[in-house]
Amino acid sequence: MRDADRHVEAILSRIRTEGCVLMLDFDGTLAPLVSDPRRARMGAQTHHALASVVQCYPTAVITGRTLADVRTRVPIRGISFAGNHGLEWSVRGKTHRVRIPRVLRRALGAIRTRLRSLGRRYQGIYIEDKTHTLSLHYRHVPRSKHVALRAEIKKAVKEVGDLRIVDGIYVCNVLPAVRHDKGTVARKILASLSGRGKPAPVFIGDDVTDEDAFRVFTKGITIKVGKSPSAARYYFTSRAGVDRFLRAVAKM
Repeated sequence: MRDADRHVEAILSRIRTEGCVLMLDFDGTLAPLVSDPRRARMGAQTHHALASVVQCYPTAVITGRTLADVRTRVPIRGISFAGNHGLEWSVRGKTHRVRIPRVLRRALGAIRTRLRSLGRRYQGIYIEDKTHTLSLHYRHVPRSKHVALRAEIKKAVKEVGDLRIVDGIYVCNVLPAVRHDKGTVARKILASLSGRGKPAPVFIGDDVTDEDAFRVFTKGITIKVGKSPSAARYYFTSRAGVDRFLRAVAKM
């Protein structure tokens, strides 16, 4: 990966020439990571910069949160959204959802019960129930118990079947085993927002789940927040780089 700040002029030059569809994750990208995900908020400067960019380029927020949740956290007109790791999305006022087969809905119900039992045994767990997916946050669980907890989650998911786990930062995301992820929905959103041209896809994210989009847009402008190994072409050393980039794009 290359430092996006050092190559920002080349990135901006490509956007000037080709245009772009800008897609960003929320937690850790537009909003700082916080100990309680219910308290995550965009800062005023980020909000202002993003609102300015939306006036210039088609923009979407693609997140693991539900559509209803992320809309309240990004109250900017004209933005498209995708939630639940790509299982639901809204573009130009039209909302779409991946159909979850009954067998997978039953599996989600079974794992929901299993995870709640873990919550009673591991102090500090917060389970985020998003209907079609579940996220088990364990940041406040003592570190000495993290390995055992993750092992129990993986065992439960394997025993229930028809599900998959995507690990994040102090979170285990449990999703139905369908072939639809952030990369899939990002490609759909790009097609919907591109019009007749071929704008450059710009995807910025910090999470493991964003790697699916990075791998889809091998010829696009992909930026990882953080320097951990990634399929992205560029990186920002911290979330502050996102704000700098948004301001630069808004000023073009």
